[in-house]
Amino acid sequence: MVGGRQGKNWKLTADTTLNAAGFLVAEYILDGTQLKLGSGTAAEAAALVGNDFKSWDPSAKMDHNELDIEDSTCNPWSVVSPETGGSPDSIFWAAQVTAPLPLEAISDLFNQAVNEQASALLPKIRPEKNMVHVTKDFFQTSPNGISSDTVTDDVLGFFSLVISYAKGARKEESDTSPKEIISIMPRTDFTNIFSLLKADVSGDLYNIVTKLACYKNNEDNVE
Repeated sequence: MVGGRQGKNWKLTADTTLNAAGFLVAEYILDGTQLKLGSGTAAEAAALVGNDFKSWDPSAKMDHNELDIEDSTCNPWSVVSPETGGSPDSIFWAAQVTAPLPLEAISDLFNQAVNEQASALLPKIRPEKNMVHVTKDFFQTSPNGISSDTVTDDVLGFFSLVISYAKGARKEESDTSPKEIISIMPRTDFTNIFSLLKADVSGDLYNIVTKLACYKNNEDNVE
């Protein structure tokens, strides 16, 4: 927790996601263990966060610019951006949602993203960025004996993640955070994810990936 800033169902924290030593990125976290979809509690917590940010108005030139971070051995810290305050409404918010999802749901999210459909779990701006929705048509040559008729939605969800990261990584700088490659980032490593469906994927995994990488989404078709 940063500077003791917390309230009902929210807390200000910090993360080491910035690609520079000695800097942290502040994050407001909403308590998902207490917030329930459709109850209005998330909107209430978000409003409290907005009010806290406006009243705090942090900047590099603010008075008393020293903050302690809970459990940090490097206290105190100071705000370095924005340089000046007074315009909290101009701050860009990079919202993230952490949710437990089956691979079938991941496949559906990829489908929504490439078709630019609205979803609470996808960004409104460029949801399709580097997203490749691996569909049944990607298996038209039956790699490793897996045909377009037999491939399941959980397998499609897994390979949508793999192919999207593989292709998207080529377009980014070497020090780019994985969060910036596509709009979905697994919190579980690919080895453990693959173990959930290994029984349904026969043969060499690399061979399948090289075959699927030859295809891309083209509106309602695959080419």
